[in-house]
Amino acid sequence: RMITILVNPLISCGARLPGHSRILGRADDRMKIKGVLAFPSQIEEAIMEVKGASENYQILKYRGMGGIKVEVEPSAGYKKGLDVLRKEIEEEIYTILNVKVPVEIVKLGSLPRSEGKAKRVVEID
Repeated sequence: RMITILVNPLISCGARLPGHSRILGRADDRMKIKGVLAFPSQIEEAIMEVKGASENYQILKYRGMGGIKVEVEPSAGYKKGLDVLRKEIEEEIYTILNVKVPVEIVKLGSLPRSEGKAKRVVEID
Protein backbone atom coordinates (compact mmCIF):
# COMPACT_ATOMS: atom_id res chain seq x y z
CA ARG A 1 0.00 0.00 0.00
CA MET A 2 1.15 3.51 -0.82
CA ILE A 3 1.02 6.31 1.70
CA THR A 4 -0.15 9.70 0.47
CA ILE A 5 -2.56 12.50 1.39
CA LEU A 6 -5.93 12.79 -0.33
CA VAL A 7 -6.69 16.24 -1.72
CA ASN A 8 -9.55 17.78 -3.68
CA PRO A 9 -7.87 20.50 -5.76
CA LEU A 10 -9.97 23.24 -7.33
CA ILE A 11 -9.56 23.17 -11.12
CA SER A 12 -10.00 26.08 -13.54
CA CYS A 13 -13.73 25.45 -14.17
CA GLY A 14 -14.48 25.58 -10.44
CA ALA A 15 -15.01 21.85 -9.95
CA ARG A 16 -13.13 19.76 -7.42
CA LEU A 17 -11.66 16.45 -8.48
CA PRO A 18 -10.22 13.84 -6.13
CA GLY A 19 -6.47 13.52 -6.20
CA HIS A 20 -3.50 12.93 -3.96
CA SER A 21 -0.25 14.58 -2.97
CA ARG A 22 3.07 13.06 -3.93
CA ILE A 23 3.56 9.50 -2.72
CA LEU A 24 5.28 9.59 0.67
CA GLY A 25 6.29 5.93 0.75
CA ARG A 26 5.06 2.36 0.97
CA ALA A 27 3.47 1.15 4.18
CA ASP A 28 5.76 -1.89 4.20
CA ASP A 29 8.88 0.36 3.99
CA ARG A 30 8.18 2.05 7.32
CA MET A 31 10.69 1.66 10.12
CA LYS A 32 10.30 2.51 13.76
CA ILE A 33 13.30 4.46 15.04
CA LYS A 34 13.23 5.18 18.78
CA GLY A 35 9.43 5.21 18.68
CA VAL A 36 9.16 7.38 15.55
CA LEU A 37 7.82 5.98 12.28
CA ALA A 38 10.15 6.88 9.41
CA PHE A 39 10.72 5.99 5.78
CA PRO A 40 14.06 5.30 4.09
CA SER A 41 13.17 8.06 1.60
CA GLN A 42 13.26 10.60 4.45
CA ILE A 43 16.79 9.55 5.34
CA GLU A 44 17.78 9.72 1.68
CA GLU A 45 16.29 13.22 1.46
CA ALA A 46 18.41 14.31 4.43
CA ILE A 47 21.60 12.82 2.97
CA MET A 48 21.03 14.47 -0.42
CA GLU A 49 20.67 17.88 1.27
CA VAL A 50 24.28 17.74 2.52
CA LYS A 51 27.05 18.85 0.16
CA GLY A 52 29.83 16.30 0.16
CA ALA A 53 27.58 13.28 0.69
CA SER A 54 27.29 10.91 -2.25
CA GLU A 55 24.17 9.04 -3.31
CA ASN A 56 25.81 5.84 -2.05
CA TYR A 57 24.47 5.09 1.40
CA GLN A 58 23.14 2.15 3.36
CA ILE A 59 20.78 1.95 6.34
CA LEU A 60 21.68 -0.79 8.82
CA LYS A 61 18.62 -1.87 10.80
CA TYR A 62 19.34 -3.89 13.93
CA ARG A 63 16.49 -6.32 14.72
CA GLY A 64 17.35 -7.17 18.30
CA MET A 65 18.14 -3.67 19.54
CA GLY A 66 15.61 -1.96 17.26
CA GLY A 67 18.03 0.80 16.28
CA ILE A 68 19.58 1.88 13.02
CA LYS A 69 22.85 3.27 11.73
CA VAL A 70 23.44 5.00 8.40
CA GLU A 71 26.63 4.49 6.40
CA VAL A 72 27.41 7.12 3.78
CA GLU A 73 30.21 7.47 1.26
CA PRO A 74 31.64 10.95 0.70
CA SER A 75 31.39 12.33 -2.82
CA ALA A 76 34.49 12.10 -5.00
CA GLY A 77 36.77 15.05 -4.39
CA TYR A 78 35.26 15.92 -0.99
CA LYS A 79 37.80 18.09 0.84
CA LYS A 80 36.41 18.89 4.32
CA GLY A 81 36.95 16.62 7.30
CA LEU A 82 34.89 13.45 7.43
CA ASP A 83 33.77 14.24 10.98
CA VAL A 84 32.27 17.52 9.70
CA LEU A 85 30.37 15.61 7.01
CA ARG A 86 29.11 13.07 9.56
CA LYS A 87 27.82 15.80 11.88
CA GLU A 88 26.10 17.67 9.01
CA ILE A 89 24.28 14.49 7.90
CA GLU A 90 23.26 13.64 11.48
CA GLU A 91 21.90 17.17 11.94
CA GLU A 92 19.95 17.03 8.67
CA ILE A 93 18.41 13.66 9.60
CA TYR A 94 17.46 15.12 13.00
CA THR A 95 15.87 18.13 11.26
CA ILE A 96 13.63 15.85 9.16
CA LEU A 97 12.88 13.02 11.64
CA ASN A 98 13.43 14.71 15.01
CA VAL A 99 15.40 11.61 16.02
CA LYS A 100 19.16 11.26 16.48
CA VAL A 101 20.51 8.62 14.10
CA PRO A 102 24.20 7.67 14.16
CA VAL A 103 26.02 8.15 10.85
CA GLU A 104 29.29 6.60 9.81
CA ILE A 105 31.28 7.95 6.86
CA VAL A 106 32.81 5.00 5.03
CA LYS A 107 35.55 4.80 2.43
CA LEU A 108 34.60 5.81 -1.11
CA GLY A 109 33.64 2.67 -3.07
CA SER A 110 33.15 0.46 0.01
CA LEU A 111 29.35 0.19 -0.11
CA PRO A 112 27.77 -2.38 -2.43
CA ARG A 113 26.65 -1.25 -5.88
CA SER A 114 23.72 -2.84 -7.62
CA GLU A 115 22.18 -2.97 -11.05
CA GLY A 116 18.68 -1.50 -11.08
CA LYS A 117 17.03 -0.59 -7.80
CA ALA A 118 19.53 -0.35 -4.96
CA LYS A 119 18.90 -2.22 -1.71
CA ARG A 120 19.36 0.54 0.84
CA VAL A 121 18.07 -1.10 4.04
CA VAL A 122 20.01 -4.06 5.40
CA GLU A 123 18.59 -5.94 8.38
CA ILE A 124 21.13 -7.25 10.88
CA ASP A 125 20.38 -9.72 13.69
